[in-house]
Parts: sequence; C-alpha cells; structure tokens
Amino acid sequence: MVIRMPDIRAFFFANNDTSLAFMVSITFTAQALLSNLQKTWNLRVLFLTLLLFGNLFSLLLLGTKTGIVFGVLVYLFLMFYLLFKARYPTALYKITIWLISFFSCSWIVLFGFRYIIDLIQGTYERIVYFYYLYDGNLLLLLTSSRSHFLESGWHFFLSDKHAIFTLFFGQGFEYRLEHFERLGLIEMDFFDALFGLGIFGVILLLLLLGYFIFKAFQSSKRSIYSVAIIIMIGYSFFAGHVLFSALSSTLLGLVCGGIILQEKE
Repeated sequence: MVIRMPDIRAFFFANNDTSLAFMVSITFTAQALLSNLQKTWNLRVLFLTLLLFGNLFSLLLLGTKTGIVFGVLVYLFLMFYLLFKARYPTALYKITIWLISFFSCSWIVLFGFRYIIDLIQGTYERIVYFYYLYDGNLLLLLTSSRSHFLESGWHFFLSDKHAIFTLFFGQGFEYRLEHFERLGLIEMDFFDALFGLGIFGVILLLLLLGYFIFKAFQSSKRSIYSVAIIIMIGYSFFAGHVLFSALSSTLLGLVCGGIILQEKE
C-alpha cells in the first residue's frame, strides 16, 4: 500500500532579509513623502503616508531589534524635519503639519504605546531570555550571538591545514557549512566573504562596493541612493543577509543600478 503525502506548500522567509527590505522601502518612501509634502498636496501624499506607516507597522510586526530601532529613528527624523526644516507653499500647510504632528504624538503617548508594546512583546521577552542565557553579556545579546560564531569561525579559518592557501583564496561556503555546520556561517557578510573567498575575494568585493560608494557620494550626484547603499552595507557588516541572500542582494543591485542611472541623469 502506497501512502501519498499531501502536497503542502508554504511561504518561508528570513526575518533579517524582510526587515532590510522594509528598511530600504521606508528610506525611499520617507524621501518621496518629504518631497511631496513641500509641494501642493494631492492624493499621492495620502498614499505615501499610508505606505510609510504600513512599512513601519510591518517592522514592528517582524520584531527585529535593528528594524525597530531604524523605524523609530526614521519617524523621529521625519517629525524633526517636517516641523523645523521643511519649506511649505503656504503658512496653512505648516500649521496643518504642526497640528497633525501634535495629535499623532499625543495619540502615541496616550494610547499608541499600549499597542506598540503588544506588538513587540515577543521581541522583548526574547531579548530578556537571551540576556539571562548569555549571563548578561551585552555583546552577545546585541550581536545575536554572532560574536561567538565569529570567534569560532576565526579559529576554524586560521587552524586549517592549508592555512596559507585558504587565507588568500578562502575555504568555500559549502565546505564550511559541511564541515563546521552552524559555526560555518557567521551571518556577517564581510567575515563570511573572508572565510569563504579569502583575502583576494574580499579585495575584489571591496573594490566593487567602493566603486559604487564613490559614485554615490560625488558632490553633484548625492541622492537617496547614497543613503540606501550605506544602510545596506552597514546592515551587511553587522547583521549579514545582504550580499549572499537573494532578496537583499536583489535590492542592493537595484540601488546600485539607481546610482548609475543617477549619474547618467
């Protein structure tokens, strides 16, 4: 008798990849919203506002530490810029922004914190759990134990029997996962690249990224893409899941493409 298993399909994702996607989306949405708020208002302003707060809400639902901090910083930056730096077509626009800001901040203080706490309750409990698990080691907590993986990764990398060869050409990603299992993946892209590709591979990688950073920060070509690439590279160094993840690397490619198009324009 042959028993057929049901055809089960599911959607799988990595929290860090998805958080980065929302972080990049929020960056571009915030820039577009700021630009449109300083012009004659139309339905686009409403759409961008809903999109921005939808992305912020999604970051809270995901509950990653970096995503929550980034969302809060973007919100605070928007409030500061809209209240003190932005230039509006008329005084009525500025008064409207002040009133909306006042009521939104009041709502958050009086009622919103309760909903926010409910959303991030799981994140808070997870942080407390790992804090005690790591005996109060803040470095392990802040890096989500990546510092431990990094220490073990260095040991396996430097103690390789072909250390001279692997130092320059790496051990290969599959080799590390096959032989070191979880310790073969640091989840910090720079170090994963070093261990997998060696010094030569990292040099080529840095040259490529350096080229786009140079293009992005030329005095006459700075744009929202300049901000986005710094966010992604910083995230890549500390949290990984950018250079070697399909979703995040696609976003990085789009940002790099935007830098090139910005230069042509």
